[in-house]
Amino acid sequence: MRILVTGGSGMVGRTLQSFATDHTWFFPTSKEMNLMDFDSIQSFIKKNNPNFVIHLAANVGGLYKNLAVRVDMLHDNLIMNENILTACYNNKITRGIFLCSTCIFPKNPPAYPMTEDMMLLGEPHPSNASYAWSKRLLFFQCQNYNEERGCHYLCLIPTNIFGPHDNFSIADGHVIAAVIHRFYVAKQQKTRLEIKTGTNSLRQFISACDVARTILSCLTRLDDISQRSPIIIAHKEHRLVDVIQKISKLFDHDNYLIIDQELGQERKPCSFQRFTETFPNFKFDDFDQTLAKTVEWFQDHYHTDVRR
Repeated sequence: MRILVTGGSGMVGRTLQSFATDHTWFFPTSKEMNLMDFDSIQSFIKKNNPNFVIHLAANVGGLYKNLAVRVDMLHDNLIMNENILTACYNNKITRGIFLCSTCIFPKNPPAYPMTEDMMLLGEPHPSNASYAWSKRLLFFQCQNYNEERGCHYLCLIPTNIFGPHDNFSIADGHVIAAVIHRFYVAKQQKTRLEIKTGTNSLRQFISACDVARTILSCLTRLDDISQRSPIIIAHKEHRLVDVIQKISKLFDHDNYLIIDQELGQERKPCSFQRFTETFPNFKFDDFDQTLAKTVEWFQDHYHTDVRR
């Protein structure tokens, strides 16, 4: 296969590159293929002739970014998603994998853990509604292409991804990446760190390697996997205060204070029953080992390769 990957410079894209063998892969930069420019996508596809797409690219960020730039989060993602779908179909790329997000699930689901069929049963949480609606519409449009035009587009819904090559911005990053950066700064400056989070807040974390290996597993099995439903990539929950404590130990910096304030959802557990049924032999990465590896990578690459 000749596989086009969008978002190749992001965390999952960079991780996927390390696994990319057996096929011809294209990981264009935004200068080589601008997803906000339809003609740029058309030109790259016609030049390189891929026959499979993996769409990872998104305007994405943590809680504070989702709250601060709601217009851009909706606008940019709608444009990118529609551009890549239209360009792919126009060029007979009818097979692909598209990454969604658990933020698409309703803020008040009928039950926990949430399953794939609950995805549209209510409004998403207002803290990330713009991003959520863009991903809901991505899934909906993939279904339209599958049902109306005979495509094979599969949507994957990972829970909170972390690992090397993440966006470690304190303002815009996801929770683990942002906390790692904050501990690094506090350790360097010998200052006390205050972190706002719910003391009972829980999240399901998976490594970028878990996501990349899932994508590779789907590549050769796409015809055997129903695309009528997305697949949630999820594993067990972790208390955020416990994760913060683990990070503090990795930095050997225990001068921090938890402020009990949750601006998002306290918990939003997702079922991984369909995932385990589809991939019964899949082994998730060990959380503690991946966390330690991420902190080590961040410190080693802080001045060279860290997005911050």
